[in-house]
Amino acid sequence: MKKSKLITCLSAAFVSAMALMSCSSLIKSKSGVILTIDGVDYTAEDLFNDQKTPAAAEAKFNAVYKVAIRAYFKNHTEDESEIKRNTQIKINEQKATAQSNADKNGTSYDEEWKKILDSNGVEDETGLYNKFEYELQKEKFENKLYENNYDVLRTGGKLHDKDGKIPEGTDDVPGYLAEKMPYHMKHILVKVGAAAGDNTTGTITAAESEKLYKVIRDLANGANFDAVSNDYSDDKTAAESHASLGIMSRDTSFVDDFKLGTYFYEAEYGYSTSISGGDYQASKAKEKLFSTGSMAATWEEDITKLIDPTSGEAIGVIPYEAAEKLALRADGGYADVEYDQIPSLKAAGVKKEDFKDKYLPRNVIFNKYFNKHNIMIIAPAKLPTYSTLVGDYFSADGTKRLKEDNYTCTYDTSTSAYPNKEGFKRAPKNNDYVIATEAGTNFKGATSSDVGQYATTQHILRDENGRTIFVFRSGTGGSSNDDYQGIHFVVIERSPFIGKEFDDNNTSGQHYTELKEYYTEYYPGQPGGHHPEYTDVTTGDKNKHTFPNYIMLDPELKNKKDRADTVKSELKKCTSDLNTYIYDYLLKDNKIQFKDSDQAKAIQKSITDWIGINREDAKIEKEHNWDNNWQTYYYSLAAKYDERKEYKVSANHIISRLVPEACTAALYSSGTDISNFIKGAFGVGGIFHE
Repeated sequence: MKKSKLITCLSAAFVSAMALMSCSSLIKSKSGVILTIDGVDYTAEDLFNDQKTPAAAEAKFNAVYKVAIRAYFKNHTEDESEIKRNTQIKINEQKATAQSNADKNGTSYDEEWKKILDSNGVEDETGLYNKFEYELQKEKFENKLYENNYDVLRTGGKLHDKDGKIPEGTDDVPGYLAEKMPYHMKHILVKVGAAAGDNTTGTITAAESEKLYKVIRDLANGANFDAVSNDYSDDKTAAESHASLGIMSRDTSFVDDFKLGTYFYEAEYGYSTSISGGDYQASKAKEKLFSTGSMAATWEEDITKLIDPTSGEAIGVIPYEAAEKLALRADGGYADVEYDQIPSLKAAGVKKEDFKDKYLPRNVIFNKYFNKHNIMIIAPAKLPTYSTLVGDYFSADGTKRLKEDNYTCTYDTSTSAYPNKEGFKRAPKNNDYVIATEAGTNFKGATSSDVGQYATTQHILRDENGRTIFVFRSGTGGSSNDDYQGIHFVVIERSPFIGKEFDDNNTSGQHYTELKEYYTEYYPGQPGGHHPEYTDVTTGDKNKHTFPNYIMLDPELKNKKDRADTVKSELKKCTSDLNTYIYDYLLKDNKIQFKDSDQAKAIQKSITDWIGINREDAKIEKEHNWDNNWQTYYYSLAAKYDERKEYKVSANHIISRLVPEACTAALYSSGTDISNFIKGAFGVGGIFHE
């Protein structure tokens, strides 16, 4: 069955189940009874009177629920009157649309009305009314079902009615937290005009360059992540929500660079297993993020191979000085530097028409350190100087590449420069967010002593809560994701593998928010007081840190309610085949009783077989899609890696698409030797001349 058809079936089943849990003595018996629902007999005519081909198991499955839903509303006039009113509103809206389209298209009302009927798969207004009415009935029933079972949808378990009744022997419903692995993500987006598919020769504007600098500068100086988002982020919706991207799960349609990059980092280099209480489920993270499918572990191994200690392509380091070089000239950077502002080019005889935009200093820095689609962190590190590389990596006259450019940065070990900035001084929150990478991975360009220093002082850029700030180059170009194409600065507000998040001010080990509490459907101030609270806090706000309340100082109750509604919406996605568990509940509770006849038994078996096949198909499809996602991500990273890689053809012949930053440094030096180097590198016939 196609996925879209399955989803359609699920919607009908959700609501139908709620109706079946509630209806009683609604339709009198008829001859040819197939089954009994809550004591009421149903014939084939009752079930299939609006089905053109009732032979299919799916049609049989849906028919049972549809009849029950309609029967329920006949006995609940308070709900029925609301449904009828809203149905008529929708009909009138469609009629207005038909008239508007007729005026606009120069057609008749009848022509446009027929188009609307055809698009809805009905023949007349009565059919359209019935369709809209049933959709509203389903929605009404869904909400009632969910209100009774949010805890089940969140963590798994058995469905129950409003009184908590659970029939013996029912199947456990898979929980949202385990099935979907939700992450609460926050980001700052800086859009760039460089095409996402151009990984080596992309160009950015002076304004884009300066904004990248300002974001990193403010974060390094200790500014609040949300405040920086509000000041600079090109994702205004997220900025207005305190940088929140909302909830990212396995089903969220984020681009792979962002979503799978996050998953990969956490599975391979995530939080330490020795955090307070051993609460980070390291083995579960690797198992769930990679090895769900039959091939996922293979892609894990293949992606890991891209992490070459001499290339550093999978985990990238952005030196803080690289960000400084993206500032305006007035602030000591290259952002607004064009050909005319580089006198050394003219002195070396390099003409303007021979000097491409990709060679401008801001673009050289951008392409080497930012224009990568792997995971990156920002370190308090410096760029190489011209004198550092010439003679070793290049001949003095600039005409030969002597070896590959495997130079990344020099870690600043001084006590007064980059490491002393507030954003680099922050420690992981409560020792619960220790990034294992910092203690064990020899980032390219860092010596073992440098790594030791970073393991001790935790010198990578973090937000005000001590969470690592990741950097992603994301977006595809030419798609709906263009709105998110650019450089993302990201923090994980809550990982699905942190079982307990301890309060910032906690000293006794008692104040924490469990994962199931974080994704609560309640908000502070909600009538009934169901939002999770600390029970031993004597001063201050006792509401816990949850998704609805993650901005604890947010004065707008409406915002908290909206976030609680977002959680509800997410929990409804707990599994793609929830309808089969609802059906199981109804059978075990004897609300559905098939008659002892050949026809009834055949229908029951058909539905039972269909359920088994769909459950298995859903499992296989999930694994298949997961494997395909990782495969696509791996090949994408590998292709970008190859595009950026330098190849040594012979002793003094190296092919490279990237311009090393040493060449940029040379442009700001002077002297005969420098002039010869620039001419040999960028002049006609030079190694970077096009």
